[in-house]
Amino acid sequence: MGKVSGFILLIAALSSAQVPDFTIKGHRIGESASDFLKAEATTQAALNDCHTNAPKPVSIEEVKRRKLSSRMTKYDIEMARQGRLFDKDPEAYHGRCDPLFNIFDGGRGGELSTNYSGQDIAWQFESGKLSGLRMFGCCGRIRQRAC
Repeated sequence: MGKVSGFILLIAALSSAQVPDFTIKGHRIGESASDFLKAEATTQAALNDCHTNAPKPVSIEEVKRRKLSSRMTKYDIEMARQGRLFDKDPEAYHGRCDPLFNIFDGGRGGELSTNYSGQDIAWQFESGKLSGLRMFGCCGRIRQRAC
């Protein structure tokens, strides 16, 4: 058996090996994104907020009702006319919400960070399932087993 075929055989054996069930903070590798979300109230609230509070375009009439300087009002009216004036920052919204949409709505991949008592965990998702994690600020037994 050549080196390459032996290496492929080793990878096949490792990929079919039974991996011990490992949970951290109640989650396990291979868990569905929907099951993860059910157990994470804070993440669920953030996703709901993203769904219900997307940036909305500000109308020209709304700009005229504001009490701003005439120079600012003219600029805002032009931005509203072009559809580029919103009630909140679209970049901040997309930066906060797109990862959540990708993981929990789209079934795609992404990374989600949470904090448990000063311990940051970056949960990694692929194809709608929890695929990995990285821990920061952990110590003791947890660090030795999970980091």
